[in-house]
Amino acid sequence: MRSRTILVLAALMIASLLTAAAPAVADGHNDASVTVVHGIPGVTVDVYVDGANAIPNFEPNTVTDPIPLPSGPHTVEIYLAGEGPAAAAEPVLEADLVLPPGGNVTAVAHLEEGGDLTISAFLNDTTKPIPGQARLVVRHLADAPAVDIIANGSLALFENVTNPNEGQVDVPAGTYGVTINAAGTD
Repeated sequence: MRSRTILVLAALMIASLLTAAAPAVADGHNDASVTVVHGIPGVTVDVYVDGANAIPNFEPNTVTDPIPLPSGPHTVEIYLAGEGPAAAAEPVLEADLVLPPGGNVTAVAHLEEGGDLTISAFLNDTTKPIPGQARLVVRHLADAPAVDIIANGSLALFENVTNPNEGQVDVPAGTYGVTINAAGTD
């Protein structure tokens, strides 16, 4: 379970960093940007947005490029690959997402602690950190208990992060060795 937790968290950290690097939508423009993360192990799916197959054959541990969508409400339905609305009675997952004008959002299909399937959406902070700083965003979206994120063996970046929550911090730019531990352990 620990390796799966690390894999999912690592994928989510990369997704967060990639979306933070995406250019912001111009002021006054109503489009939003959505990056989709497939964090459910072992199943390839088709992702439908407002009835259209937007991401066919979406494989586990995959992250899309940012997808432009109009701001406002959208219905997201996830079906097993090839079993869209015409063939399947019910989607595997379904969620309503509301995208703010110009928003940069990450939507993640993942397991809750306990193994139930869900979709979580996060509004990404795309403001630039001060010069010399970098932004780290960690999202806990694994079927696992709370975790602590430690840098360079002793710097506690985040403590007691539970599924489906996140932590965000600006740190001096550089390379860090990161450890993910069960909360309160070393």
